[in-house]
Amino acid sequence: MRKTIKAVTVLTLFTLLFSVCGSMMYADATESSVGIFSGVKDIGKTGKPGSVTYKDGIYTIKSSGDNIWWNADGLTMGYTEMEGDMEICARVLSLEKTAQFAKVGVMVREKLIPESEHIYVGFKPTSGIEVVWRSFEKGQSRAEGDDLILFPYWIKLARYKNIFTASCSEDGKNWEKLTAVEIDMAQKVYIGIACVSNTTGSVTTAKLDNVIINRDVQVPTGLSESSGGIKYSTDVNYPDRKLSYKVSWLGNTFGNTKGRSWIQNNVEAMSVSADGYIYTNSGWDEGGRSASVYSGKDGSPLGRISQGGEPAKAVAVSGNSLYVAKSINIFSYKLTDPGNPKAGPVFKLDGGSAEGLACYNNQLYVSCSDGNIKVFDLKTRKRTKVTWKLDRAGAMVVDKAGTFWIIQRKTDGKKGNILHYSAEGKLLSESIADVDNPAAITLDASG
Repeated sequence: MRKTIKAVTVLTLFTLLFSVCGSMMYADATESSVGIFSGVKDIGKTGKPGSVTYKDGIYTIKSSGDNIWWNADGLTMGYTEMEGDMEICARVLSLEKTAQFAKVGVMVREKLIPESEHIYVGFKPTSGIEVVWRSFEKGQSRAEGDDLILFPYWIKLARYKNIFTASCSEDGKNWEKLTAVEIDMAQKVYIGIACVSNTTGSVTTAKLDNVIINRDVQVPTGLSESSGGIKYSTDVNYPDRKLSYKVSWLGNTFGNTKGRSWIQNNVEAMSVSADGYIYTNSGWDEGGRSASVYSGKDGSPLGRISQGGEPAKAVAVSGNSLYVAKSINIFSYKLTDPGNPKAGPVFKLDGGSAEGLACYNNQLYVSCSDGNIKVFDLKTRKRTKVTWKLDRAGAMVVDKAGTFWIIQRKTDGKKGNILHYSAEGKLLSESIADVDNPAAITLDASG
């Protein structure tokens, strides 16, 4: 009798569950398939277990992952393993704001480990769409995005060989490319949806629909293949978008009459400090101002940093210090009073003149006319062991991931390039080839 009652109870319980859940499928981050995905997994630093459910065409993903950023990720991923060319598209419907950098989107990942190479495109709760990628295992992440594109919105990530293209669409038909990057991933990878709460103490909930994975991948427009590998032309690597601008302030290159500001002739580079002061250099100026400082509010000149002598070729600001390159000398200044820099120690090059400067991790990187990138310790002012060869090196900038973008100048018979290096001098992917005449380089707020 007890066995009969037990059997009826289990059957009744199953019937109740089926009638309540209908066609819903569920998998937590330790179980297997759900919807089109063969697995669900918490990767890296997470708090409570994540999950993926599927009902009536909508995927609900929950995660307490730390972030998709830096050199290791913490996320929840619904995935399937695929080989070769592929693409995934989805429409992001919602994302609960547990933190500023909570995320939900689609991802291709080489391994299900925190440090893996990957590329992701998706949304933050209130600050737009974002593409994040890591080009090599344990490397620093890079990102770019558009704060004005908000969900509900369609996203797509396509792989053709080792070119990964991220796109977005308002209607799922007309697509706008966000970016395309080359990442040397294995042929067999994991593709799916990914989510983080950006705080391991809380679980965020996100919803996506129209999630489709297929192998019908078109060859990206502008792609060329040769024995030297796959390359994008520069007009394809970056979308043709019109940049909006406004004139912040105007000045005069001669005299300083009432209502006018002295602006140097031939300003070649500038660096803006965290508190908004603008430091510039000039190859030649009528007033002999090879380097100057201006107010970021109204452009008024605040001080003459140097006068006469060799023209200043580059400037860089790091914390409360300013560095101005003039021939073989790199002059340092303390910015205790930002409008009136005080002269400090001088760095001397052992060959070539300085063409570009950048500061990172208490070190000063110098691109030199003798075909070398040289690195100084900012405390000892001595050369470090890090150096690498790069002919025609010019201006440089360092991104938030700690990698360097360096202009390789145009010369007779050779076009310019923008080359991407690690802080140790390793040439990285995403370099931009055949730039007509690059002269200056900077980064937007995303780094």
